[in-house]
Amino acid sequence: MKSEECFLPLEFHRIREQAAHYAKSAEAERLLLAEIPVSDEAAFTEVRKRTAHIVTRLSSGEREPDGGLPDLSGVLPRLSVDQYELSLDEAFALGVFCDTGLALITWLAYPPPPP
Repeated sequence: MKSEECFLPLEFHRIREQAAHYAKSAEAERLLLAEIPVSDEAAFTEVRKRTAHIVTRLSSGEREPDGGLPDLSGVLPRLSVDQYELSLDEAFALGVFCDTGLALITWLAYPPPPP
């Protein structure tokens, strides 16, 4: 049996699309939709621990950091162009994205950072 066939009864693809629906940015949605099933037991155990930690954090009632995650899909490709200058709005959006992303990563960190 092919690996892909094993995941059909588990509805992996449907669940992945539902999870992507909750993404806070277009980039996060794209990354979620690109995820593939994990078949290595050690990797699966690690993903499961991290997921349980994130679910616990999100269910804790504590409000996650939210500064907004602006869509940078139009800005990111241009950043690789030599001598490209960002507009003030683009630079601000990039800064907000970075600040919010770092706060969210820290908030969801596994293992949690010491207090």
